[in-house]
Amino acid sequence: FAKKNNIKFGTAIFNKSQLLEAIKIKCDFIKIASMDFDNYDLIQDTCKTKLPLIISTGFASNKELEFGLRFIKKRRKKNITILHCVSVYPADNKSLNLRNIPMIKNKFKFDVGFSDHTIGTTAAIVSVSLGATVIEKHFTTSKKLSGWDHSISANPSEMREIVENSKRILTTLGSYERKISPRELKQSKIMRRSIVLISNIEKGKKILNSHLDLRRPGTGLRPQFLKKIVGKKAKKNLKKGYLLKLGDF
Repeated sequence: FAKKNNIKFGTAIFNKSQLLEAIKIKCDFIKIASMDFDNYDLIQDTCKTKLPLIISTGFASNKELEFGLRFIKKRRKKNITILHCVSVYPADNKSLNLRNIPMIKNKFKFDVGFSDHTIGTTAAIVSVSLGATVIEKHFTTSKKLSGWDHSISANPSEMREIVENSKRILTTLGSYERKISPRELKQSKIMRRSIVLISNIEKGKKILNSHLDLRRPGTGLRPQFLKKIVGKKAKKNLKKGYLLKLGDF
């Protein structure tokens, strides 16, 4: 079903035999659950595979987190995502500490995701704005089905909300590189100010501060040149309302 619908299929493994089975059926990725974050033998075996790996960090203290992530780093540096997780069902907002997402990313240099056990969609969406590249969310077709986690799971409409808003956030986040879009550049010429004469000046006369003002549009000299202009002599007759140019003085 996953292959037919172009969905990546993965599984959580809890022992060596399940790891071998996941490899055999050609899973797209493997997950190690929070309960096995300190199961170093299983983690070591999993790191030896070439499959993308997702490891959840619920239950781990700061000391355990640091030891575990350094253990993983020595065995696998690429194709791995660490999930920030609070392993309580449901988790309340006060316990989430979503700033752990950028902390793990910056300190340990891993791709980071979020395993969300809250009710609703807010936490998952916020996690994307903090750098989460993977969201794990329990999913159900109906919150009324029997079973311990259906009531806290996302239904189809909530999952759609998470996906659509996450994509929207990624679009708005953009890149670290400062970029000015063509539309903004065009708008800047309309809204920014230029140095403009508010009185006539004859050739050879000094340009005084009282002769100048800053007005729209921004197609003339920028305000940063104001001090360089004051005290200079005009090279030609200049009329009131004229946008000054560097060659005018």
